Amino acid sequence: MRILLGMAFGHHGKPVDAGSNKRPSPGFPEDRQAAWEYTCEVASWLRPQWPEQAQDKGWCKHFKKLTWHLAGFAVLADCLGSDQSVFPYQATPQALDDYWQSKALPQAERALEKLGFGKPPTPSSFPGVRSFFGFDPTPLQQWAQDLTWQPGPQLFVLEDVTGAGKTEAAMTLVHRLLENGQAQGVYFGLPTMATSNAMYERVANTYRRWYDGEQVPQSGAGPRGRVISNRALFSP
Repeated sequence: MRILLGMAFGHHGKPVDAGSNKRPSPGFPEDRQAAWEYTCEVASWLRPQWPEQAQDKGWCKHFKKLTWHLAGFAVLADCLGSDQSVFPYQATPQALDDYWQSKALPQAERALEKLGFGKPPTPSSFPGVRSFFGFDPTPLQQWAQDLTWQPGPQLFVLEDVTGAGKTEAAMTLVHRLLENGQAQGVYFGLPTMATSNAMYERVANTYRRWYDGEQVPQSGAGPRGRVISNRALFSP
């Protein structure tokens, strides 16, 4: 409990000094009573599940290292929860469990959608190499287009001569993976920044058409070039 409290109480940017004996201002008795009642009510319906390993000193030592990540998550949650355009103040009394279901959770979904982390874009159907890229397919691209699709994990290794259209063949397979719900994005791993940027320029006007309508997938840059994904940013 002390580890969790230290993690959460440092959400304004500075970790709590675990060795300090300083106590905060006691405040008014009614404030302390309200805080206690709130804590008990939340605990009664959230019902936290304490891990059995919590009594093990070795487990707690490893858990302390993870609290840096959890503290960052708490800072992010605090910032998002302070957005009054999504979480407006409410003066009308309401039971906490009812507020959680009818207000807090739907508002949290809107907060994520506002940041672009809502429902992922809907992949479009691959129309064929000629329709999508605007040129006749090479034999390799024709193979990628006509390949009988199978469920489950996929591994494709494309090897051909220069000019065989390997990049477009790979993008065809990616499009079909997205279309069949077997991928959430694409990562281009290339050896240098120059080749990464050249690849980005080549596909920048293509990957947006992997999705229906005006839906826009997320894209970003890694330390050696650029990364395209519809859900997250990964670095090489």
